[in-house]
Order: sequence, then C-alpha cells, then structure tokens
Amino acid sequence: MAINPDFWMKARDEAPIHVQIRLDRRPTPDVDSLVSGPIVRIFRDGTRRLSRGDILTFEIKLWNGRPDGPPMPGRQFVGLEWEWIRKARYVEAYLDEFGGCHTLCWDQATALMRPTQSPVNPPGGINPYGVLVTDEVLHSAEGSDVKLWSRIFSWFRSK
Repeated sequence: MAINPDFWMKARDEAPIHVQIRLDRRPTPDVDSLVSGPIVRIFRDGTRRLSRGDILTFEIKLWNGRPDGPPMPGRQFVGLEWEWIRKARYVEAYLDEFGGCHTLCWDQATALMRPTQSPVNPPGGINPYGVLVTDEVLHSAEGSDVKLWSRIFSWFRSK
C-alpha cells in the first residue's frame, strides 16, 4: 500500500523538532544505523530543551536497492542513498522525542554539504517526500545515479 505524499508533508509540518546537525558519526553502508553530531541550527524546538552544540543521535534510513517495502504493515519508507550520506557533512532533520531519545519523523532527512540559514526542506515546501539531497552533495557523490536523482529533484523544485 502506497502512502499519499501529503503524509510526509504533514509530518514535516507537525514535527516538534527541526534542526541541522554536523555529521560526526555516520552510518555504515547497507545498514540503517545511527548518525550523530552537534546541532548547528535550530529551526523549531517544541521541547524547548535543545541548544546549539547539543549532540543529537538518531537512526537514519539508507536506500540500498531494496524495494520500498514497509518496515511495518502499511508503512512505506524513503531512504538516503549511501553515497549521499557518505559525502554529506550535515543533515537537516525533522525529529520527534520519546523518553529522551530522538527519532526521525517519517524519513525527513536532507543531506547537506554545509549548514544553511533557512531550511532546505521547509515545512509547507514543495518536496512531497522527506528525503532530499542538495545539488552539492549530488555532484560530489561517487557511484550514485546523479542524472536520475537530479531529474527527480529538479521536477520537485519546478513545482
């Protein structure tokens, strides 16, 4: 069962936390694992407990050619390609917090080369999915199908 793209946009709008972190800990290839780093930008903090420099750790989904199968019934996921996260230096993420642990809200992660003053994947933005990658990351990523992904993301930007 496919999820309506509006669901991801709603998740961005309703996420209590929206930050950019510097990637100090990266996942390993072909494994959904933890990323970690200090907060460099806080766009939204519904918890009112975050500060720049705080270290956040959360799991990130990677796309490794597996089908977009649901990790739970009725759930579809979108993940960052390994080469994107390997080349990225920062991640913009929409997070939720449960008992002091942070979780990514419906795969809302953007691979960045540098932090930005304003969100790259803003609430109410035109990108219908959570995952986004900047052109700088795309062009520096080895082994990824840059042409395909550039076309997909160019289409989103043109809408």
